[in-house]
Amino acid sequence: MKMNSKFFGLGAKLALCFVAVLGTLTSCYEKEDIKTVIDTSSKSVNYVISGSIANSTSLKGIENAVVTVTGPAAAGVQTTTTDAMGLFSVKYEFKTKDGASQAEIDALIKSVCGSYTVDVTANGYNNRSTQTELQFAAFDNQTIATHLDFLLKSKAIQGVAEEIVAGDTEQIITIDGASADGKGTTTDKLIVPQGAFGKDAEGKFIAKTITIERAPLVTEEEASAVRVYEGKPDGTVFEIPLEIEFSYPDALVGEGGLKVLFEKADGSWVADGQARVEKKAANLYVAYIYHFSTFKIGLPTSEGGSTEGTISYDKPIVDKKELPNIGEDSSKKYCNTANVAKEFPFVTTQQFGSAYTKSLEVVFADITDATVKNAAIYQITNFIENQVMNGVNLPSIGYQEKEDKQNVLVDAHSNLNYIEVEQVRQTYVVTMKISGKDYEVEFVEYIGYNYKANCTDYSHGHGHAHGDDLNAGGGIIDFE
Repeated sequence: MKMNSKFFGLGAKLALCFVAVLGTLTSCYEKEDIKTVIDTSSKSVNYVISGSIANSTSLKGIENAVVTVTGPAAAGVQTTTTDAMGLFSVKYEFKTKDGASQAEIDALIKSVCGSYTVDVTANGYNNRSTQTELQFAAFDNQTIATHLDFLLKSKAIQGVAEEIVAGDTEQIITIDGASADGKGTTTDKLIVPQGAFGKDAEGKFIAKTITIERAPLVTEEEASAVRVYEGKPDGTVFEIPLEIEFSYPDALVGEGGLKVLFEKADGSWVADGQARVEKKAANLYVAYIYHFSTFKIGLPTSEGGSTEGTISYDKPIVDKKELPNIGEDSSKKYCNTANVAKEFPFVTTQQFGSAYTKSLEVVFADITDATVKNAAIYQITNFIENQVMNGVNLPSIGYQEKEDKQNVLVDAHSNLNYIEVEQVRQTYVVTMKISGKDYEVEFVEYIGYNYKANCTDYSHGHGHAHGDDLNAGGGIIDFE
């Protein structure tokens, strides 16, 4: 019995000890507070946009190309230039402030996430532009990187064809060329839209290779056009029109507006019913082209003095003017002893060509805007010289003295006294409407001379000569 009692006492002591320890542990747990620690110190996100810019043909890096990155308003704009290898890097750093609340952090994330536009420009190359997206959920002192590679095509210039793979994506090409006055430069923007050729059976945008060229300046001058373009392949049709954005002074565009005309096989120009020109802003226009061939953007013109459109001209008036007689060369008496009239050759100097009755500077003197005045002079000169005069006897050159070889008919049994001279000329009047006012340009062309011999029948006597008139009026006469 004692043994049992002894063991029971030991077990009881151990049990009481376990309960005491458990009680102690339970007491400690109940007294300790558990807390969640939130780090509100400043944290950052770095967004790095880097890449390369190279020539699309040689693949050589382009130095000093300008890269401009435009993000959401809170991010702002950053600009950099490429190094000698054509490499660039732009870094945005966004930071939270110490002690920022979660709502403030979320607002900052929302303000800097979104689209970032990357614009690339380089002298002598077409501009390029693309977009990239920045998205993140928390500030964890991380860096987010985007890499972009650009291949730039040499910038298109007037007189050089530009090849484009178009249709699957929007293509924007800029072409440098002559300005409205033919002296400065301007840049046209050609936009070939995505879907220009529609979609294939699988619903994908169709891509085609096309070529477009702004014709050389001399071609535009000969066509009296604001622009002349040649698109190939000839006959290419666009489901969505190609757009050409160009500048031209509003003051020179009359009520008839600017027109798109296509060249026919015989060299004439006709409208196709679809192509049109619309005004986009002050001195800025857009032409919409639905098919390719050679086409021009020009001012509407008409004959017969019509006021429709911007330039019109009257049919030339032909008149004649009596000039002083040409005297006989007394050292070479012309005596026709034959029984029939006889022609005698002679050479004289006369004026040919055409000239303005008033200079164009005087005609347009009241136009104070130099750009408008210079463009008006340039356009009306092209019209007169290429459409009216067809490239000859240009009034801008003025009258020129030339030898005129003729034969004069002397009656039978007669002496030549002198030669009567009659000048044949045409008067042109061209009207240009600028800001509702008509400006008339007049020029006169000397197109030829009529000569008639004044003779005396020596068989009846009393003939006389006028040697003193040798150099009078019409010029110098040299009897051969």
